[in-house]
Amino acid sequence: MLFIKSVDRKYMVGFDLQDDFCQISYCIGKADPVTLSLTPDREEFSIPTLLCRKQGTSQWYCGRDAAFHAGEGEGELVSHILESALYGGEIEADGERFSAVSLLALFIRRCLALLESEVRLDEVSAIMFTSPVMDERMVEVLQEAGELLALKDIRLLFEDHSASFYNYMLYQDDSMRSQKVYLFEQNAPDRIDQMRLIYNPHTVPVVGYVENVSYTALSEDPALRDREFYDILYRECSGQAVGSAFLLGEGFKDGWMRTSLSYLCRGRRVFQGNNLFSKGAAYGALERMKPSSQGAKFFFLGENKLKTNIGLFAVRGEEESYHAILDAGVNWYEAQHTEDFILEDGNEITLTLRPLNGGEKSQYTIRLDELPVRPSRTTRIRASFSMRGVDRLFVEIADLGFGEIFPSSGIRWEKELRV
Repeated sequence: MLFIKSVDRKYMVGFDLQDDFCQISYCIGKADPVTLSLTPDREEFSIPTLLCRKQGTSQWYCGRDAAFHAGEGEGELVSHILESALYGGEIEADGERFSAVSLLALFIRRCLALLESEVRLDEVSAIMFTSPVMDERMVEVLQEAGELLALKDIRLLFEDHSASFYNYMLYQDDSMRSQKVYLFEQNAPDRIDQMRLIYNPHTVPVVGYVENVSYTALSEDPALRDREFYDILYRECSGQAVGSAFLLGEGFKDGWMRTSLSYLCRGRRVFQGNNLFSKGAAYGALERMKPSSQGAKFFFLGENKLKTNIGLFAVRGEEESYHAILDAGVNWYEAQHTEDFILEDGNEITLTLRPLNGGEKSQYTIRLDELPVRPSRTTRIRASFSMRGVDRLFVEIADLGFGEIFPSSGIRWEKELRV
């Protein structure tokens, strides 16, 4: 008789997916995530978001291999795969047209094959995809690609770069969260993107949020750009409690930061690299799958977070109590709930809205016009709640009747409201 040992899924994977490159990090527990390197003895973390189909065959090359074989004239280089998938388009390769989403799934599959040199996929519990923007369309495309990948027993999660920055800092030493934290990213000479992570210690739990600013049209001359960056840093940091800063991107590797870097390092901890977002996404997957005691002390108020608790008052037994429907703090594109209720009387349900920012509690009543008149507690309804934007709640209600006694009328109601 053979005893088959069950696989203990321990790994959390962070997948930073962008239109020009991607990076993959993974972790077990709270250990510092490891980033997949294309070269064992060097930190080459970025995988070009490229595919190449070998002419006259069904063979595909990925990443650096795609660029190499296309350069050798063996096939046509396929780029902007993510952008094409978001627009719902097709891509032509070697005279044949392919769904951009299917090619995105192929690219992700090949990247995960690279990861398998270090981590078996059957040991992966969750993959957190992160990107500069993670909206409803991006999630839809990644979910569709995920279905094509058919990753058995692996949960796919989604967050934007701001959330990955927050999650990275959540797992750092407490001292690094005592003051403002800055992140500067430069992937083009004339542009620097800035994130400012701020904590409000006067709330319980402590609320953290990220403010984003982009500085464009910077000088191509290194000396002038150094001065411009110094001016940015001086405006942002002068007189402010800034404890640490991160410099990300290839643009910061050219050695042009002399005056600006000297100023930034005065009394502040400065880190340079380019894999923070994939590491933060790995931590984000860990926090989602195995919430930490540290995470319970903080609350991230990101741009994609639902900022209002939504519920209603319902009778349980003989007592009326608040019943939660959607909780503030979840990503709006993941917020959904369906539940059946029995109406006591009338043809209305009243939602209670409680803003997380301490604003006034409000109520919203939905009238179920043309609902058949029935005795008390003999109408069952099915209510589905979802978000169509960070502040747009969509409610769909169906009359289910009450068994064989009062058949369903088949009527449905739809309402959208601001929250």
